[in-house]
Amino acid sequence: MSRTNLQKDSPESEEQRRFSQSQYDMLLGCSGKKDITEWNRWRKDNPDEEVLLERADFKGAFLRSADMKEAFLKGADLNGAQMTDADFSASNLNDAKLRDSDLKGADLSEARVCGADFYHAHMEVVDLTGADLSGAKLLRVHLQHGSIFECNLEGADLWRAHLEGVFLSKSCLKGANFTEVIVSGATLIDNCRVDRRTDFSGVGLHQARIDPGTRQLLEYNARRKHWEVWYEGHVFLKWPVKWFWALSDYGLSTLRVMKWFLIFAIFFAVVYYLWGAFDYHFLGIESRPGIVSSLFVLEETNEPVSSGQAPVRALYFSIVTMTTLGFGDMYANVATKIDNMYANMRCVCGHLLLTIQVIMGYVLLGALVTRFAVLFTAGGPAGKFEPIDKDIKTNVKT
Repeated sequence: MSRTNLQKDSPESEEQRRFSQSQYDMLLGCSGKKDITEWNRWRKDNPDEEVLLERADFKGAFLRSADMKEAFLKGADLNGAQMTDADFSASNLNDAKLRDSDLKGADLSEARVCGADFYHAHMEVVDLTGADLSGAKLLRVHLQHGSIFECNLEGADLWRAHLEGVFLSKSCLKGANFTEVIVSGATLIDNCRVDRRTDFSGVGLHQARIDPGTRQLLEYNARRKHWEVWYEGHVFLKWPVKWFWALSDYGLSTLRVMKWFLIFAIFFAVVYYLWGAFDYHFLGIESRPGIVSSLFVLEETNEPVSSGQAPVRALYFSIVTMTTLGFGDMYANVATKIDNMYANMRCVCGHLLLTIQVIMGYVLLGALVTRFAVLFTAGGPAGKFEPIDKDIKTNVKT
């Protein structure tokens, strides 16, 4: 086929403009001869000629070292094709089929590969710098020692992919599925953007080199996912367990633990104060009003406490109860044999509330101590999740 005919190939309709029969025939002919020299020479001599091969059938083709730079290959069938060291930089491979293809050493930098299917493809030492692989299916692919720098993997599925020695840096992993991927000590995951749907479940993260902030986020996502699976089989137990994990956002947030500690301390302080104020001011009870002793009336001297000190003492007692099981000078009121039914009811409620508060206090303190231990050993603070884009659908293995 002459160079002149290739240059005169000017499709008239939009459908024809995206597919050049002459280009397809030439490339397929080179594939049949297993020699891409003619194609690469034509590309070199015609640098401005647009390569239009939309939905072209290159199943099992030989495209080793082919110059496919900036080619339009949207929806092309490249299943099983041999494309070792091929140059697909800045090309359009959206929705292309590349199952079981050989892309070792290929250049896919700045390529658009949204929704493409790379199932079980060999992509060792591939260059994906700046590529857009959002929504791509990369299940079981071999990406050993590949470069994934500033790449968009939003919503991509890399289930059981081989990432040994991969350089994964400054890439978007929002909503991506990395479950059961294989990593090694040479794998680097650094400064990537993740959200609460980024899934690294079943991955030996301790083996890879990951910056501390990202590691904590990935471990959090895996931990939360495993507990959510556990909830499905425990209809009744899931509610208290969910409440427990909500206190610390599944062990991620020190601030949330401290916030809930303060909220509960204030809540119980308000209950103690209001109950005592109601008894003392409205019911006129001067002997052991409310459910906490010495809150409004000092039990030792029967002297009333100043109105400004009562709420402070209520908060003081509440915090002390949550941290030290009480301080000795204040405790739950006790009813005597001669007290009426209301006094006995106050006694029971007081002891019950204090028991609940003590248990909650120890749970929260335990969570807080654990969080501090994590801060001392994690190597730095946790990173920040990216906001979730509702229009992104993560791939699910079928």
